[in-house]
Amino acid sequence: MTDFAQPRSRRALLGAALGAVVATAATAIGRPLPTNATVTAMSTGTTNAADAITGLTSTSNTVLSVRPEGLAAPIGGVLQVATDSNIGLLVKAIGAGTFAAQVVHEGSNGIAIEVEAIATGGTGMQIDGDVIGINASAQTAAAGTGVSGSAFGVGSIGLDGYGATGVRGEGLLGGGIGVRGTATTGQGVRGEATSGVAGTFIATTGTALQVAGKAKFTRSGRATIAKNATYVDVTVAGGLAGSPLPMATLYTYRTGVYVAAVTPNATTGKIRIRLNRVASTTSSTYVSWFVIG
Repeated sequence: MTDFAQPRSRRALLGAALGAVVATAATAIGRPLPTNATVTAMSTGTTNAADAITGLTSTSNTVLSVRPEGLAAPIGGVLQVATDSNIGLLVKAIGAGTFAAQVVHEGSNGIAIEVEAIATGGTGMQIDGDVIGINASAQTAAAGTGVSGSAFGVGSIGLDGYGATGVRGEGLLGGGIGVRGTATTGQGVRGEATSGVAGTFIATTGTALQVAGKAKFTRSGRATIAKNATYVDVTVAGGLAGSPLPMATLYTYRTGVYVAAVTPNATTGKIRIRLNRVASTTSSTYVSWFVIG
């Protein structure tokens, strides 16, 4: 091992150790195993060169643990990387079409990557990309999942995406699912927009939106037409800008009575539901209404 005149900081030692591991792995990629490889001991504080694949084995579950001096080691893991500041592990690929990291799990019912943020306000994984931040696929297993996000705390988010396309999913195989959200009592999938579109569904020849079960709309409801009246005005949530399409039908049966027209008023944000005549002189009449657009 090389002696140094000045002692090195724990951060420098951590960086050197990580550099040694990454450099050794990079040297070995794509190179056939020589029959007369030179065997030398690995040294810390310097770059280790090798002319063959370098492997580390251990009788314990953890083979390599890299962390600053004085910082407790993580629990579990074949490779442990810990830091109290900055970046614990940085993997970078520069060449076109290369992968910075490729993680494959070949066993059944396993997980290739599991990321947890334990501290309040922490982020389990943050990905930035000029085009695609994460490209994940479940290629062979039936009912496989490319990306799975879970949130257990109140108000927490399992999977959150920002950008021109925050989260994109494709169901490539027959019956495949691009994006799937499940919830026992909460909301499986939620989209929010201040002035844009919270959710867009497009199908060229298929079905853009299919609902199995109840559907609830805030721009619908039941209104009451008083006795001796022929119409009722209803305030519609969200206003009536553009070209809305209001509809209504009788909820209470009245012989010879029907809805004659439903007219929107963009200024007041109300629709007027008109009957062909007075429905009743003794009791109220209910109508159901719905606004599209």
